Amino acid sequence: MVARRGGSPFGRCCWGIWVLLCRTVLASSLVLEPIYWNSSNSKFHPGQGLVLYPKIGDKLDIICPKVDSKTSGQYEYYKVYMVDKDQADSCTIKKDNTPLLNCAKPDQDVKFTIKFQEFSPNLWGLEFQRNKDYYIILDSFINKKQENSRSNFSVIKTCSNQRVDEITNVEYLKMQFAGL
Repeated sequence: MVARRGGSPFGRCCWGIWVLLCRTVLASSLVLEPIYWNSSNSKFHPGQGLVLYPKIGDKLDIICPKVDSKTSGQYEYYKVYMVDKDQADSCTIKKDNTPLLNCAKPDQDVKFTIKFQEFSPNLWGLEFQRNKDYYIILDSFINKKQENSRSNFSVIKTCSNQRVDEITNVEYLKMQFAGL
């Protein structure tokens, strides 16, 4: 028996459709512009934070930038958390919330990548549902010594455990992932 080359026209057509569908799905996911999480980021709008509209399959980097030797100023220490709407509105972090990102290394960029996916193969991976809002806030502290000396994670409206006049713009560092 002689093997036929090329297979049936129907099989080739199905294979072509499959390849086309895979390319379309892969091309539709985006790597979103990274968010540099600090109080000088002009993308955070007063009173409303930053609102993004990612799609399933998109990726987003949240970056705590390192201290630039050319700029003067103090490094901003943060812990970044994903919280529910009530926590975001009241700027509170529960003790069982796990930080997504700990911005505590002034000499290097610290990055956390969020992949917007409905199912994660990772036990601790984030999963997102379509048409549901997600919120990210931070808990900030002025210097490294304060990180371990705090007695609780409840924070005031500025999403900071410091007085309002000690940290500027921190209340605007809230992100809402809407319309997934």
